[in-house]
Amino acid sequence: MTQHNIVVFAGDHCGPEVIAEAIKVIKTVEELSPTAGKFNLEDHLLGGCSIDQTGVPLTDKALAAAKAADAVLLGAIGGPEWGTGAVRPEQGLLKLRSEMCAYGNLRPCFFASDALVESSPLKASICRGTDIMIVRELTSGLYFGERREYDGLNAFDTTVYTKPEVERIARLGGYLARARGDSRVISLDKANVLATSRLWRSVVEEVFHKRVS
Repeated sequence: MTQHNIVVFAGDHCGPEVIAEAIKVIKTVEELSPTAGKFNLEDHLLGGCSIDQTGVPLTDKALAAAKAADAVLLGAIGGPEWGTGAVRPEQGLLKLRSEMCAYGNLRPCFFASDALVESSPLKASICRGTDIMIVRELTSGLYFGERREYDGLNAFDTTVYTKPEVERIARLGGYLARARGDSRVISLDKANVLATSRLWRSVVEEVFHKRVS
């Protein structure tokens, strides 16, 4: 039987509640679909709960377990009680993304059932049939650039992208569009203002002119 090793980061606040329901689904799949294999779940701390117990938002042990696993199941992290000090829950999440090279965030937008269309604030005639996949670059840019904290006068954050970083997210978008049978990929930028957006637009156009491989 195939073994699937999954590291579970329940996290903070609603995280454990959400993860508990997700685990029910995993166990049901395991029970009703034996060919899916066995799912081995290993709990670790991430975020505020990790800060409370270990002093850091992500321990080396937890990171090593995540990198060795077949998958990571993440709930939610952070909360007002941990504030905006030097050690913050979100630092653990950013480190996890970076270390695991999880550079592409996929956000599907669709109605699971047509019965939900009438519950939308948009007109049914407008939103019915919505099926969008948003692809967000996750390990570069503003969150990972050089920064300086407020010194009584100002603070700054910098945005940096490299050509390879933009190329890989463009290829991911193209791959997903092909897999979905979608003929369109829309790239969003602010090229009329930002140098990094001009880089972004140039590289994305180059990737698609060469055809996504």
